Amino acid sequence: MNELLFYDLKCLSYQKIGGTITPLRRVTQFEIEYQLCDGGDSCINEKRIPIKHGQVMLAKPGMQRNTVGSYQCLAMHFSCRDKSLSDQLCKLPDVLLFPSSGKIEELLRSAYESRMDGESRGLRLEGILMQILAEYIDGSALTSSVPKKYRRYADGIYKTAEYMQKNFAQEISCEDLAKKMFISTNFYQKIFKEIMEISPASYLRKIRITEACRLLANTDLSIQEIAENCGFSCASYFIHVIRKELGVTPLQYRNANQTLL
Repeated sequence: MNELLFYDLKCLSYQKIGGTITPLRRVTQFEIEYQLCDGGDSCINEKRIPIKHGQVMLAKPGMQRNTVGSYQCLAMHFSCRDKSLSDQLCKLPDVLLFPSSGKIEELLRSAYESRMDGESRGLRLEGILMQILAEYIDGSALTSSVPKKYRRYADGIYKTAEYMQKNFAQEISCEDLAKKMFISTNFYQKIFKEIMEISPASYLRKIRITEACRLLANTDLSIQEIAENCGFSCASYFIHVIRKELGVTPLQYRNANQTLL
């Protein structure tokens, strides 16, 4: 078997409670961390960055790091054999908060909690790390495309997008989402579209349709049950939306994509 791309790959979990300052240290490997809660400040090369839930950080070899106050995170530390990839990683932003950062949490948890062992451990961990880095690269591209005048709102918009991803089955209004950012509904809708390149209503509908398609293909739930589980007000409206977006009825979609044995 060829050498793996990444080595010295470790899955870690960190937690510190209180207002103390950790010792200053120099980073020797790449370190990717997902913050599990709001906390103190992470200091990178003497720059203080407030720690926020859902934030992902990629520290690079040679950086100086320490932390002020509380934090809790999942992490992977690794080295990279490929110089071109290593150079690419070094050019990525140090810290990101973006709508799909929760995917990185899922991947880190799967790596940390599974306690993988055996001959395939390295290969499996490398596969997970590749997915994590792909998510980070995509998140970086999304963040860099945000118009400069709206960048101070980006974190708030990403948090409301993540809220929609996690609570799509509930009734969600733009007014409620705007209140989370302490801005007007009209302004929220405007900057959401500027940052996400889609309206809040369309973004939420896309999430609901994606989940509905998954349930249609992989479960035997009724159309009514799927409509309720995906946040549609009634079965008839659900059928209308699916027909309009996909060009087929829910039953037609199920018949063409059913995976149940």
